[in-house]
Amino acid sequence: MAFDSAHGQVVLFGGGFGPSVLGDTWLWDGTNWNPTTPQMRPPARSFHAIAYDAAHGQAILFGGGTPNTVSANNGLFDDTWAWDGSNWTQLSPQNNPSPRNRFNMAFDAGHGEAVIFGGRDASGNFLGDTWTWGGGPVTTPPPPAGPTITSIESASGFGGFSSVAPGTWVEIYGSNLAPDTRQWAGSDFTGDNAPTSLDGVVVTIGGQKAFIDYISSKPGQINAQLPSNIST
Repeated sequence: MAFDSAHGQVVLFGGGFGPSVLGDTWLWDGTNWNPTTPQMRPPARSFHAIAYDAAHGQAILFGGGTPNTVSANNGLFDDTWAWDGSNWTQLSPQNNPSPRNRFNMAFDAGHGEAVIFGGRDASGNFLGDTWTWGGGPVTTPPPPAGPTITSIESASGFGGFSSVAPGTWVEIYGSNLAPDTRQWAGSDFTGDNAPTSLDGVVVTIGGQKAFIDYISSKPGQINAQLPSNIST
């Protein structure tokens, strides 16, 4: 199990109980476990390891095994898989650790690589080798898109006038305007003063911060009140 910080979720894969092994993927969102059905997934297994590769924004799974001792490598795997937040993809590295289970893997953030040490091989022998996973060149993701305003209207329910008076409300529409959707709450007020920021969203009109009572991420919308001391 590993925490996927790029998508804000814990990802869990497989495991075993008794003679059975599992090949299901579950996500933990901080409140509930949610099953997911990716288009691709690793074969069922237990005693594998997952580490989150923060340099590439993906969780890496390696190795593990099944109770099937008559298959190749005594039922152990030497495959590598990456989780991108919604799907598993099998990777094909040039060099591979030998098949193994009962080991651990951790991401070394200081050097930008995952580290594997030891485990047990197909004969049950303990291993003492060290492997690192670099994941290839790191590409710098583009910066998040800034807010784009497509229209500003006076309250639509009152006719959508082309000009507005101080102290009245406007509806701002566009994209990337807010991280979530909600109205103001009592906890957003400071004494009798309404909030001028909701979850980091700020509107400036005439050089002054406006009160905000509603934000929406999809579709993008902000409802703001014009400061009372500006001109029409």
